[in-house]
Amino acid sequence: MLLLAGCSPVTTDDRAVGQGSRERSIQSVASTPRCHGVSYDAVKGTEADLMRPPLRRYAASSAVCAAYWIPQVDPDKQSFVPQALALGTSSTGAVTKIFVGGYHWYPTYGNRPCQIAVLDPATGKVLQFATRFTATVNGTSTFCRHGGGLELDQHGLWLLETGRLWLLDPNALTTPRAVKRVWSLPSGVRGSTLVIAGNRLGIGSYKESRHGRLWWFDKSRIVEPGRRTLPAATSSRQMPIKLQGLGDGPRGLWTNASSTHCAELREPGRAARDFVPGSEDLEFRGQDIWTVSESATRAYLDAHELVVPQVLRLDLAQTRALRRVDCGF
Repeated sequence: MLLLAGCSPVTTDDRAVGQGSRERSIQSVASTPRCHGVSYDAVKGTEADLMRPPLRRYAASSAVCAAYWIPQVDPDKQSFVPQALALGTSSTGAVTKIFVGGYHWYPTYGNRPCQIAVLDPATGKVLQFATRFTATVNGTSTFCRHGGGLELDQHGLWLLETGRLWLLDPNALTTPRAVKRVWSLPSGVRGSTLVIAGNRLGIGSYKESRHGRLWWFDKSRIVEPGRRTLPAATSSRQMPIKLQGLGDGPRGLWTNASSTHCAELREPGRAARDFVPGSEDLEFRGQDIWTVSESATRAYLDAHELVVPQVLRLDLAQTRALRRVDCGF
């Protein structure tokens, strides 16, 4: 079951109507925290050899309810770099599977295949690990690269790369039947992160030192039989510098901009809040906000740095009450 809400404009200040009462409500909820952070030994799953205690501490670490390792981040396994997140849920809304999208790190960009890890939320065990997705596009065999966006709905598991959108069968990720359809992105649209809100599919672009952009598409037109290129975007808008993740959350579209040392989480109508270092995609379920972090991977972990688990579930109310932050992006 996928619970979705409509989107509303994102702003970067606190001048929304009723802001004062909403802030007092957030602070009141967070004054009796539901979650208290996790220790290194409490992280679920098998840690990679790259990992070492203790965990890195940061403002949002006290709001962490659960965290998960992905051992495939090790160089002698897959050198996996998490980028994207989707959650499988039961009819009651309970999370039944954690899908983590990303890529196998190589020095050259064009050689980084999309990969997906499927985790058991109860134990952290990696149930499946898909190493590559291939398809014939315009008569030529090709493979998905980078894997910056992931969403799950009634059509299947959507996987975004820079120039294409893939639709996968979530129950057949490690089989030859994994790929259901592939679309090329329209000219001028660059894929970095993905969000679904009702019948709208949003593709966001990452820019290192300039504002990114978000393009909205009509999902019902995307899935039209025979279509091989996405239809024209219905609208577009400016996004933050270093946009890493999008989420359809309370009051609309949330954005996450980050580096491996600082992150700015924005909800509609509020200033940026301190978030998980190296965090990327966002998912909301009930009282929780979920994210993935690329900080503790071969590509980004320095020898002197403490680690952040690859997947984190945080209390939403506590996260909303975190201090304002300006990472200087």
